[in-house]
Amino acid sequence: MIFLLLLSVFLRGASSSILSEDTPISFSFPSFAKDSCDNKTLICYGAIESSGALSITPGPPPNLPIRKVGRVLYGKPLSLQRSFIDTTITIKISRHQNYTDRAGDGMTFIFASDKNGPSAKGVGEYLGLQSSPGDKFPPLAVELDTCLNKNLNDPDDNHIGIDINGIESNPVNSLLDVDLKSGRAIQVRIYYNPDFGQLSIYAAYSGETLVKVIEKPINLSDIIPTPVYVGFTAATGDFLESHEVINWTFNSFPVPPSLKEKNLVMPI
Repeated sequence: MIFLLLLSVFLRGASSSILSEDTPISFSFPSFAKDSCDNKTLICYGAIESSGALSITPGPPPNLPIRKVGRVLYGKPLSLQRSFIDTTITIKISRHQNYTDRAGDGMTFIFASDKNGPSAKGVGEYLGLQSSPGDKFPPLAVELDTCLNKNLNDPDDNHIGIDINGIESNPVNSLLDVDLKSGRAIQVRIYYNPDFGQLSIYAAYSGETLVKVIEKPINLSDIIPTPVYVGFTAATGDFLESHEVINWTFNSFPVPPSLKEKNLVMPI
């Protein structure tokens, strides 16, 4: 209860312009305004606002978005190494009407070391993760993968994985009750507890109870830099699908030393 009260006070006083490790960070996009990609609130590469959502891999009519890559980052760098992180996104991935038997390739939530745009090599199975120049991978990404790539040891064409400095996931789990490319709104929650050194991923159709899909022991201070950029990537290959972000909330809260000593942690 003490921790929740402190969290409430700190979050009310925080703004997205306060980015140091010693203060909370909180921002929310219930929907995305038409100028979100133009007013520096977001950094958009290839993505556009469409009917209040972010379309990460749009294809200008009448063209089909084959071999497209897109990236959207929050406009300000964040300091997150020693913080609780709790972010929730609602996404919608839809098969193209001309490719109902196959789709690809998926999207990610990334922790990027810079705000550079995606590399042209990031199409298809690379999910838009590589940055230009240098084709560097981000230090950390949560992938929502809709295409089976056996060379990457994918279990199937419907899985969530954690990628560290690369494209091959470890761990990776299939989704049994959620079809990522169903065209339905899907909620994904990413939660990091620095006290326990645990990264947890939850998913469910919007309006249903979130179910834990992955839990990985991890120390983010060893992986992500300070500062870091957070956001999304997506890519298509030779098969098509659309990738939309409908809404996004992000909260981080540093662990005060006094609370660490008392072992008071944020509840899941």
